[in-house]
Amino acid sequence: MPANERSSASNNIDGAYKSTGLKTIELKPLSYSRESLMLTLVEGERHIALIKVSASKTRVRAILKYIGEEGAHVYDCRLREGEDVTPLCFSKLARELDERYPGTGEGVAEALVKAVKEWESLLEYAEIKDVEEMVKAGVQPILELETEKGVVRVLSSDGAVLDVHGGFLNLGDCVVVAESTFAYTELVGGEESYEKPNVVGLAAAYCYNEGELKLKETHWFLPLQTRLSLAGRLVRLKSSEKATLTYHTFADIETLKAVADGRSMDADWKSVGESIVRKLGDYIVFTDERLYSVVASYIVMTYIHDFFTAVPFLFFHGPPASGKTRANLTTTYMCRHGVFVADPSEATMYRLVEAAGPTIGIDESALSERAKRILAAGYKKGAVVPRAEPTKGGVVLKLFEATAPRVFSFTELPREDYLIQRIIPVNMVRSRPRREQDPSPVEFKEIREKLYYLRLTRVPEVLSTMKRTLEELKQRDVWGRELEIWAPVYTAAVLIGRGQDVLSYILEDVARRRESELMYAEEKLVFYAIDKLFAEASEPLVGVEKICEFTASDLQEKIINKLLEEANCLEVKADELGGEVVKPKADAKCQKILTDLVKTWSPPRIGKVLEKLGFDKYKKTVGKGSRAKKKYVVKWSDFAKIAKAYDYEPQSQGEEKKSEQ
Repeated sequence: MPANERSSASNNIDGAYKSTGLKTIELKPLSYSRESLMLTLVEGERHIALIKVSASKTRVRAILKYIGEEGAHVYDCRLREGEDVTPLCFSKLARELDERYPGTGEGVAEALVKAVKEWESLLEYAEIKDVEEMVKAGVQPILELETEKGVVRVLSSDGAVLDVHGGFLNLGDCVVVAESTFAYTELVGGEESYEKPNVVGLAAAYCYNEGELKLKETHWFLPLQTRLSLAGRLVRLKSSEKATLTYHTFADIETLKAVADGRSMDADWKSVGESIVRKLGDYIVFTDERLYSVVASYIVMTYIHDFFTAVPFLFFHGPPASGKTRANLTTTYMCRHGVFVADPSEATMYRLVEAAGPTIGIDESALSERAKRILAAGYKKGAVVPRAEPTKGGVVLKLFEATAPRVFSFTELPREDYLIQRIIPVNMVRSRPRREQDPSPVEFKEIREKLYYLRLTRVPEVLSTMKRTLEELKQRDVWGRELEIWAPVYTAAVLIGRGQDVLSYILEDVARRRESELMYAEEKLVFYAIDKLFAEASEPLVGVEKICEFTASDLQEKIINKLLEEANCLEVKADELGGEVVKPKADAKCQKILTDLVKTWSPPRIGKVLEKLGFDKYKKTVGKGSRAKKKYVVKWSDFAKIAKAYDYEPQSQGEEKKSEQ
C-alpha cells in the first residue's frame, strides 16, 4: 500500500501516533510493515526528524535521524517475556529530544508507545484495505495458503500488467494508455535520498459506452506501487529495471498534469505534423520530398506504436558526410522517449527498453550477431530476451522486454535478411542543409509535449484511424510483413494529414520489396559472380551438365567489377595487343571506392556468405600434391536451385534446359 494510503489508514484508528500535549510538534506515520514502523516528527509543515521502530518479543529499537544532519541515534529497550512497552523504553530518546525541543520528549515517547501497541491493528487494517480494493476491482482470491511468513492469497493465473514507463492495454470493454516521465520528487521517509529523480506516471482509462469510446478516469502511479485499480480492474505495475538518469525527451510533468486535470492544450495532429516537417527540413535534405512525410509520420508513430502488434525500424544509410547522424539525432530527439546511443552493448539494449520504453537512436555501431538478433526481436510486440541471472537464492531466469522503435544511421544497409525485412530504408546523399549544426533535444520540446498530450487524450481517434488505415492497406494488396511495417506509419500519416504522400511511397516500397531489390542484396551479388563464372566456363560434352569450379577469391573480382560499374567507375582501355580491357578509372574518387570495396568484399566475407547459402557441402580438393587446392565444385542444377530460393534468376537460363535434357 502506498504511503499516503497508509497514513490515512492510521488516522482512521483514533488518530493513531499523534502525540498529545504538544503545541508545535507531532508524530506522524509514513509507512509500516511487519518488520518496522517509519514515522516523522513534524513542526507545522516542516519535517524535522525521522524515527524507525522495530520490535521483537524481547527488544524494541528506535532509530532517530534529524533531517539534514549526518548520523543517527539508536535507542534499545530490553523487555522481559510478555512485558508491555512503556514510555520508559523511550526515556533516553525523550530526554535528548527535550534538549532540542523543550517539553516535547514525554509526548513523543507516549506517542511511540501507542504506535507500537497499535502496530498489529494497523497491519490488519492494511490487509482489509487490500482485500477491499480487490473486491472493488472484481478480483476474488482463488486460494489462501498458510506459510511461515503469513497467509498467501492466490489471486489469478495472470492479469493485466502495465510497465511503469507507460504502455497500452486492451482490457476488452476498456483500453488503458499510460505515459510516464522523470520528475524530481521528495521522498519523505524511508532510507533513500529525500530528493531525487523518479518515475511518475499517468494512466488514462477509456471505456465503451453505447458503442462509443469515452474517457472514464485518469490515475497517477509511481514505481513503488505494485498495482492500481483502473476502470474496475486490478492492474499490476511492472518495474524490474531502474533508470538512474533523466532524459530530456520525456514528457514534462505539467503536460501529464494538464491531462489529469482535464485542461486543454493547443494541440492537434495536423499542426504538430507540419511543425515536424519544418524541423526536418532545417536539418535534413531528402532527394525524394515524400520522405519528409514518411519520417514525420515515423516520429508520430513512436507515440502510438504500442497500439500495434509490431514496430518497424527507420534506417538512414549513405556515404560518409551525407548527414546520416544528424538525421538520426533530429528524428530521435522528436520521438517518444528518444535516447541516442553510440555503440550499445547487448545488455544495454534490452535493459534500456525494460527501464524506459524508449525510441533508441543507434549510430554506426559495430553490432555483434547476438546484438542484431536482439534488435530483430524488438520488432514484434511482446518479444522478450531471456537471461539467466545469479541471485542470492540461485540462478533466476528473467525475461526482458525487447520491443521498441529504433532509428539507425549506418553507411550500408544491413546484410541480414531478418533485419532488412524489418526496416524502412532511407537513402541519404551528400548535401548541405539549411542548418548544419546538430540539434539538441530542447529545441523540439514543444513538439514532444503536444504529441504526449495527444497520445493520452486522442485515443478514440487513434483507434478509429488505425482500423480504417488497416482496411485501406489491405484493399491496396499490402499484407503480411509489409502490412506490419507500414500500418503504424500510415496510421500516423493519416492523423497528421500526410496520408497521400506516404501511401504513394508505401506502394512503391512494397513493389520494390516484392521484386526483391532490397532482399538478399549480399547473397545476390555472390549469385551474380557465380553466374558469370558459369557463363565463362567452357561448354561440356552434349548431355553432360555444366560444372563450375571456383574459390572465394574468384568471386571477389566479379563482385567488385559489378559494384564499380554501378558506381560508374569502370572504363574500357586498349591492352598491349591492341585488344580491349575493362579497368577501374584512375580518378581519386573511383580509386577510393575500389580500395573500400576490396576491404569490404574480402574472400573471408564471401566465404561466410557461401557457407550461409549452403555451398560448403560442395567443397572439394582439386589437384594433387603442392597444387592441391580447396575449391567449390558446383553443378549448374544445384546452383540454379539455391539461387531461386533467394529470388535470384540465373542469367544463363539455357543451361537449365541442357541439364533437364
